[in-house]
Amino acid sequence: GQANFSGEVVWAPLQSWSVTGNAAGINPGKLRADLPGQLNFGFNAAGQGFTNSADFNVELTNITGRLRGLAAYGGGKLARRGKTWQLDAVRVGLGQTNLALDGTIGAQLALNFAVDATDMSLLAPKSRGQLHAHGTLGGTRRVPALTLSAHGKGIHHDGLTLDSFDAEVDFDMGVAHRSKIDLHAKNLTYDERKLTALDLTLDGTTASHEMRLNAKAVGLAVQLNAQGGVFHDIWQGRLTGFNVDGNESLHLTLEAPIALLASADHVHA
Repeated sequence: GQANFSGEVVWAPLQSWSVTGNAAGINPGKLRADLPGQLNFGFNAAGQGFTNSADFNVELTNITGRLRGLAAYGGGKLARRGKTWQLDAVRVGLGQTNLALDGTIGAQLALNFAVDATDMSLLAPKSRGQLHAHGTLGGTRRVPALTLSAHGKGIHHDGLTLDSFDAEVDFDMGVAHRSKIDLHAKNLTYDERKLTALDLTLDGTTASHEMRLNAKAVGLAVQLNAQGGVFHDIWQGRLTGFNVDGNESLHLTLEAPIALLASADHVHA
């Protein structure tokens, strides 16, 4: 491929730089052998200073070409301002796979995202499957909020395989906000461990919610019900139901609720 560009570097009174140009016939296969083809695009970039933490912005325009024989298209702008990343009209497409990102990621979160992937091998050479998801990420890093609608099938990625899944999430870590999670997955395998079915629901606020989990494997079924809330990064509540059914001699049932404490590093009953 080839590129034509021009730029400017300013050393005083304040350091800055900028570059603009066009590239044609760029072959990503030089970096990833499974993505052969040619891309054409325009680019603009500028920054303040030359340190790793300096502010900058990069814009790609009019991306065209073909990868793996499929039409490629897109464009968008990425900028860093202090510790905040800004994504404006980021659109990337290859055949029937599309990605869209808009918003900011920093101390405050305000990101809209959408992905429709009919070929997950774009993520990694050995990945397979279909994924369709859209939603928003809001709140703050400490108190995030996520809305998500996602569906997938035939997924193989990084040691995980999944026949299908459906997820509807409206989750907000704010104490007064109600959250709801509804997740269903079939034939989930990871590290040679397999669940034939997994169903998870959660309803309530961060401080007071109810969770139900049903999991099935060959010859084993587990049902779990819990109620509680999160206080100072620790989940405190009660295990209100727990049933395990296996072969003819394995039937376990929780006779009475028990108190539970759970954090990132331990669970205590």
